[in-house]
Amino acid sequence: MMRPFAYASLALLLAACGSGKEEPTTTDDTPTTDATSSTTAGESEPTTTDSAGEPFGFVCMDILKAENVEDDPFAGTAKIRITLKYDQCLIDYYTKRHPEHAFDAPEGAAIVDDWRARLCDELPDALVPCEVESLAQTLDEGASKFELAVTYQIGDPAQIDGRRLLWGPGPVDAVAECEGQLPSVRMTLPTDLVGLDAEGTELWSAQSWSNPVSVFKNDAAGCIEVSAAPFT
Repeated sequence: MMRPFAYASLALLLAACGSGKEEPTTTDDTPTTDATSSTTAGESEPTTTDSAGEPFGFVCMDILKAENVEDDPFAGTAKIRITLKYDQCLIDYYTKRHPEHAFDAPEGAAIVDDWRARLCDELPDALVPCEVESLAQTLDEGASKFELAVTYQIGDPAQIDGRRLLWGPGPVDAVAECEGQLPSVRMTLPTDLVGLDAEGTELWSAQSWSNPVSVFKNDAAGCIEVSAAPFT
């Protein structure tokens, strides 16, 4: 007469043991899922930041009247031409690693079109009022000539002295693949900076300059500083 009760007690005991095993399994799964999500989010953040950066940038040049010049050398200026030479990293970038970004290639031409207006609008408070008239890139291995000349139309020559121009575009360090070098350009001659009147006559040029090597960036840091004097 006591067996049904014994069987019922045994069934209740087994059921209690079974429910005790399920609880730690559910609890262990929760932190494992959270830890995986946290690790993934932590790894993805720098990738997102890097990819959001501008792959191309500019070099800046500050233009000043030379201290030994009394009259305004910039009067009558209608255009300014800046010609800078590529250093080795950029020579290799345009001729070997990414020739598709050369200015005469379709992809390179699209980059130029994007930057044509930006060069005169990226830092409006500090810039010489301008419009980009032309960009002429030379990649001539036979003549060992690797440079870019940008010609600007000037809106108000009275706003040249003490202001800057942006020159480019070119790849920034994060994408240039320079391997120990930098995506830099340099000023080497007085005629690398020239002011012209409306007929194309040279009015003034660089007399002296400091910080002649500059790197493509997305900010106006490390500008080439030039003192200008009447052309002789």
